[in-house]
Amino acid sequence: MRRGETLVVANLAERAQRVNLPGVVRRVLLATSEGVTVMRDGIELPAESAAIVSL
Repeated sequence: MRRGETLVVANLAERAQRVNLPGVVRRVLLATSEGVTVMRDGIELPAESAAIVSL
């Protein structure tokens, strides 16, 4: 889900997933678990987690 430059990214799988994003993540505003990894063009989320990020 996206609202302007803020995105909600979710991983509902039972293993970590990499999600490509339409821009560079400036900041993780909220994460539901530890282990969120920000990459140049995406984010890796642990199993069954979510994050709110700012582009």
